[in-house]
Amino acid sequence: IRSTRTQRSIVLGSTAVLLLLPFLFRLDGSQHADWLQFLGRFHPMLVHLPIGMLVLLPLLEIAGTTRPGLREAAGFVLRSALATGLLALVFGILLAYSSGVMGVTVTRHMWGGIILLIELLACVVVRPAWAAGLLPRLYPALLVVSLLTLTWTAHQGGSLTHGSNYLTRYMPGPLARFFPSASAASDAAYVGSVYMRS
Repeated sequence: IRSTRTQRSIVLGSTAVLLLLPFLFRLDGSQHADWLQFLGRFHPMLVHLPIGMLVLLPLLEIAGTTRPGLREAAGFVLRSALATGLLALVFGILLAYSSGVMGVTVTRHMWGGIILLIELLACVVVRPAWAAGLLPRLYPALLVVSLLTLTWTAHQGGSLTHGSNYLTRYMPGPLARFFPSASAASDAAYVGSVYMRS
């Protein structure tokens, strides 16, 4: 019982700290210390570590049904993804805070990262019970939600570095029919960029 209470306290405390980060480092449009910006610029490199691990994780869990060693490795990969994700989030907030960047996309990207880490924290807590045969659906559901959050958050980050139409600009016609707003936004962005160059 004591370990359960301790675990619950750690989870609640970690969640509270994650939710407070945007208020401790307000994105107010002002530039801050150069050394913070220097550290923050490692965010694009660091962020690929947890992304790669999270993409690998479900493959390890599925393959682990017949190979127990892979199931054990999946637990390590999940905890590593949480740790490196936290590091990437801190460096990302430092980058946005120190460089004076602000806006809807930056805010979405930041909150997406925070929500993703909270979901991964929940996965770490729930996974042992799932591996023991308890709560058979909760961990897989959390993992799917985490992957969806990762996709959305990564898209926000990609929009910051490559533009909002990077993925949709050359979308094939049949696929564009299913995502008309994305296609229209791509065309508008493309026309705008051509207009700005002329």
